[in-house]
Amino acid sequence: MMEHDTYQSLIQAATEEASSNFSSLFPALIYHQAGRRFIVTSFPIKILVDKVRLDTLRKGDDPDEHINRPLMPDHVSAIKQYLLTQDDYILPSITLSVRHDLRVHVMKGPYSIKLGQVVLPLGLTFAVTDGQHRIKALEEALRQKPELAEDGIAVTIVPEVDIDRVHQDFVDCAQVKPIPPALLTLFNQRDLLARMSRQVVEQVRVFKGRIEKVGKTVGKHSINLFTMNQVRAGIAELITGDSMQAGQQLKKNVEERLLKEGATDYYREAILRFYGWFTEANKQWADVADAASDPTRDLIDATDLRQRYVHFTATGLLIIGRVGYSILKLDPDLQKDYVTALAQIDWTRHSELWQGNIVQSNGKILTMRVPVETAIAKVKQAIDLDLTERDLKRLADIGSECEAEEQFAGVSSA
Repeated sequence: MMEHDTYQSLIQAATEEASSNFSSLFPALIYHQAGRRFIVTSFPIKILVDKVRLDTLRKGDDPDEHINRPLMPDHVSAIKQYLLTQDDYILPSITLSVRHDLRVHVMKGPYSIKLGQVVLPLGLTFAVTDGQHRIKALEEALRQKPELAEDGIAVTIVPEVDIDRVHQDFVDCAQVKPIPPALLTLFNQRDLLARMSRQVVEQVRVFKGRIEKVGKTVGKHSINLFTMNQVRAGIAELITGDSMQAGQQLKKNVEERLLKEGATDYYREAILRFYGWFTEANKQWADVADAASDPTRDLIDATDLRQRYVHFTATGLLIIGRVGYSILKLDPDLQKDYVTALAQIDWTRHSELWQGNIVQSNGKILTMRVPVETAIAKVKQAIDLDLTERDLKRLADIGSECEAEEQFAGVSSA
């Protein structure tokens, strides 16, 4: 940022710099917010469309490598129709990011907001932090209504090299149209549980390359085993023992545990160890993990695994986490043996463990609280883990139901 004593000298210096390297000049206000510099100006719509690169997430892409959520055609179409049919339209400001510093000439003075000129080098392009649907709609509307080209639109430019910070800006700006939960888990740097989920997915062998990072569900023929939010729920179970709490309550409980001094590192290491031990001791998880690192192995049929095994479903991951929560409270010397026992129970859908609770007669898996808690109690009983009062109640309920069924069968045969 170059400061000048007079506005005349400011304009002269900025003009000379721009003309020497074919740059463009735009009047701007420069201000600081939360320790960062922001540049506010206005572009003619044609220049906006030409200078912005839409870094849109597409199906199959890695969200970590993109700034924006998937483009929603219906949203673009609605804005386009609005632009084409309304002569007195109004569009909110666009927020752009650029991965390097820009040169700005400003007036000297004590004020935090400065008047100046921003120099935009030839060939410079911006990424969109907020407003990709508006820009795409403008691009399409220009073909049918070329007079839009000379209209202007306000833009806020944020020089930012850290893509994690750009992702956070995207989350903070996109408050009107809800962001899919999976992308919140990926992009929201302030959510401690989301941050830990990303770290676990990156470091646990069985999860690498097998997580659906965008969609709400895993596709029928997908190579993925879990969604990002299913992993998040499993980790929430390991930390709190109950991921089924309401969103804000779960967030509060997670933060209460992780914000204690040293707690984040402790839980991260404990969770990584837990999933590592489980992977080593469970044949199916080990096969998946080994296949990812050994190209000579046969390909893993993820669809078959999801259909045959409980521990390749969202409910199974939740059960692993809830039982793991109890295991992680034990003496560290005992934990690995219990994790091994947990990994080696019969996880096939036809196992007696799951009948009468989460697995229906048609093989489908229930996700409601009571069946899940009943299954958890049976698993803890099977590996000789201490039972809570709730566990004992769920097991007692099973006994009552069985006794009633036997009595009914006796009466029917008589």
